[in-house]
Amino acid sequence: MERTMQEITAAYSVQEQWAEMPMAEYIAGYRDFGRVRGYCRECSRYGNCWACPPYDFDETALPEGYAAISLLATKIVPAEGTILTPETADRIIRRERERLDRMLLKMEREAAVPAHTARAFFAGTCLLCPPEHCTRREGRPCRHPESIRPSLEALGFDIARTAADIFHTPLQWGRNGQPPEYITLISGFARKEFNRTMANGTIEQQLQDHGIHPTAARILVLQKLSELTHPVSMTELETELETMDKSTIFRTLNVLLEHHAIHSFEDGSGSVKYEICRCESTVCRVENRHIHFYCEECNRTFCIDDVKIPVVELPDGYEIESINYTVKGLCPECSGRKA
Repeated sequence: MERTMQEITAAYSVQEQWAEMPMAEYIAGYRDFGRVRGYCRECSRYGNCWACPPYDFDETALPEGYAAISLLATKIVPAEGTILTPETADRIIRRERERLDRMLLKMEREAAVPAHTARAFFAGTCLLCPPEHCTRREGRPCRHPESIRPSLEALGFDIARTAADIFHTPLQWGRNGQPPEYITLISGFARKEFNRTMANGTIEQQLQDHGIHPTAARILVLQKLSELTHPVSMTELETELETMDKSTIFRTLNVLLEHHAIHSFEDGSGSVKYEICRCESTVCRVENRHIHFYCEECNRTFCIDDVKIPVVELPDGYEIESINYTVKGLCPECSGRKA
């Protein structure tokens, strides 16, 4: 599955593509540990930076402990008139790396419940300390162990082939004194289990199955809804999709609703909630929907997947287009505190 997002700044544009696959498939096709480790040994940071190899854990076993990986290619294209000098490239890469690292760590924190079920892989070495000041050179512990992650290349993966084969974006380097046309960063995010979208097919295919033309916004919104385990309001979705403006999210939700890829309901909180349709049919029928539970203590809404909405028999001539069935009370957590 691929999804694309583009962001434009004054000096450059950023194009992002995600691709998801089983970790075993990525290991089989793109890990060349001996050859890639040879390149690492030639780097001055080898053994002198806590984010770089060799590590104090089994480097081949670490990725094998995860079932799936989401790969992210970030293509940085300089704006017209901007020349990618080494200094300019370093500033741009640092800015984008800092943004990507924050995003991946946030994803890891949100997904890693229980602990160690998700793992971020950065697009390069550590940026937190100058190389010459890394405490590893002095045999002391890392200053920021919670904020550093290995790169895929450090674990033996061929990033050049990953960029060229999976994302059709070959890595570029400057030649004959000429700067590259663009810069590509490859990050990763691994999970212990397949998420719902990987188990049920790609997001792009789900959109097509519902008669929706896949666009970057539609893919991102449906992807986010599929990852969430609870219904969300428009405001909550805005927070989850920080890079997308409110009007785009609103239009996208309307398209998804119109084609029955998602459904909406009112839970009594004063705001409409949205969730992905998880029935096997491409038509989200009323009889396939489950009830919801709204906790009046913590104001959270829960999906009660195993309890379907009761079928309502109406007089002839009436056609049901939507139905809202919300039970209110106390959730187990809140009722337990009151016991």
